[in-house]
Formats: sequence, C-alpha cells, structure tokens
Amino acid sequence: MTTAKLNIAVIGLDRMGQRHALNLLHGVPRTRLVAICTPAPHEVAWAEEHLAPEGVRAFADFEELMSAADLGIQAVVVASPTKMHVAHTLAALERGGVHVLCEKPVSTDVKELESVVQKAKANPTTKLMVGFVRCFERNYLDARRKIEAGLIGRPLVIRSQGTEKLDKSGFFIEYARVSGGIFVDTAMHDIDLTLSFFGDDAVPRSCYATGLISHHTEMVEFNDVDNAVGVVEF
Repeated sequence: MTTAKLNIAVIGLDRMGQRHALNLLHGVPRTRLVAICTPAPHEVAWAEEHLAPEGVRAFADFEELMSAADLGIQAVVVASPTKMHVAHTLAALERGGVHVLCEKPVSTDVKELESVVQKAKANPTTKLMVGFVRCFERNYLDARRKIEAGLIGRPLVIRSQGTEKLDKSGFFIEYARVSGGIFVDTAMHDIDLTLSFFGDDAVPRSCYATGLISHHTEMVEFNDVDNAVGVVEF
C-alpha cells in the first residue's frame, strides 16, 4: 500500500476555500496542503491563524505560487471567485501534471467552458473535476444503484429541493453578485443529481423556470432571485 501524499494548493479562501483547506489539512490522509493563494487581507489573516501553524504557506500572487518549485504542487483546488475559475484552471492544466478540482460553476460562458474541456482532453494524464459532491454521498449512491438495478422500475419524475439557511451577514449577497445566479451556481447540484439518476445519456427536451425575491431585496440589482423553481423534461 502506498503512503505517498499529494501536494495540494487551494486557490481562493472564501468560505468554500476555507472548507477545502481544513478538509485537506485534517480530513484527507493522502493529501498534503502545502499552500494557499489569495490577495484578500482578511483571508490571509484567516490563513495565518488556521493554516500557518501547520506549515501551510500563503501567496498573494497565483503565478508566484505556481512557480514555487520547492512546493512540488501536484494538484490545485480552484475556489476563487467564479470569474477567475477558467483562468486559474487553464493555467494549472497548462503546467502539465497538475490536477484540478474546480468549484462550480466553472464558467457562466459556454465557449469558455468548452475551452477548458478541450484543454483537459488534450492531456488525458491530467485530471480535471468539478466540485459536485452529492452524487458521491452514501444515500444518493444507494438510490442510483437501486435505479440501475431496476429495483424501483423506470423513474419518471425526480423532485429535488434545496433549502439554505437565511444568511444575514451580507456574505451571500456579495457572493451571489458574481456567482452565476441561483440556477447556474446553486440548483446546479440538483441538475447534476438528476442526470446521475436518469443516466449519462439523458437529454433535456424542454425546461422552464420561475422565481421571486422573498428576503434579499438587493438581488434585484443583478437580476437574480432567492427562491426559484425549475422544471426539466427529458
């Protein structure tokens, strides 16, 4: 059994980046968190308190981080703001041999997303994965196995609901301004689960959606909603 550890860096240290960093540091035995990268002073301060005592180095500049040969970076977790996902992912893939786990959404632009897919396909030894987690959770895996085994017949309707706690800190609004919207960033988990349950060859025939703002009135500024319903026909 191999005991080698994968040297990983986390790019971006907002709440999601912090979760990744702590998980890699304390919850994934075969990884070694060697560095983080963020230009935000409050995120650097958090890293100094929670990560520096464990020997994790902090960088403000992405290129400086990736050029630090002594770190031996083998993989990165891209948890930077959505608008930077493509740039950071492509830069890591172009290094050769650097695997990438990118938070969703990879991009809000289809052509940008296609460029990332093509870059990943061009180097099959480098792995690129998007941070969809639910399809790996025990209960969802069990449901998919039962569907595939025909134990519940052929599924005709899947209903998936996500309910988030009300955030009064202001973080949600500032994040939502640039994240891609309630469907591209949040309901994407439900879409991923639906495709998992219906099968990899499932093709949407039609879709429609509606939504409203029930609490975060600021969302009208960037044409988004805090409650929404989407229906997809396959």
